[in-house]
Amino acid sequence: MSTQIKRKPLSLEEKLEISNDFNKNNLTVIELVKKYNTPQSTVSSILKAENQEKIKNLYENNLINPSSKRIREALDRWFKSVLAYKNITLNGPLIQAQAIKYATMLNQADFKACIGWLNGFKKRHNITFKLLLGKLV
Repeated sequence: MSTQIKRKPLSLEEKLEISNDFNKNNLTVIELVKKYNTPQSTVSSILKAENQEKIKNLYENNLINPSSKRIREALDRWFKSVLAYKNITLNGPLIQAQAIKYATMLNQADFKACIGWLNGFKKRHNITFKLLLGKLV
């Protein structure tokens, strides 16, 4: 009878550590599974070349909090930082452009910041675009 390891989200730091253990310490996938108590499919996914490059890029460019467990946070952090400035007006095309910029940096060529994606983003962040005396707010 085999014991299954329950899936758990890994932070960016944990993913980077797994990648470094594989590349620098020459640990095998099985050794990494045991060391991090993580399913083999998760470790294998992290060790794919494009994913290792994405993880390294995120960490080096400080796009997301290293303890974060979601890559989506890059755009969320940008959005919150822009909201801190009262004189910047946000609109849909600006948010979409920033999302495409991050997708490009993360090598996600298939990402499309379409209207459906924007509507989902607005819903997640409870955003409404309103006109105030003829000016979009």
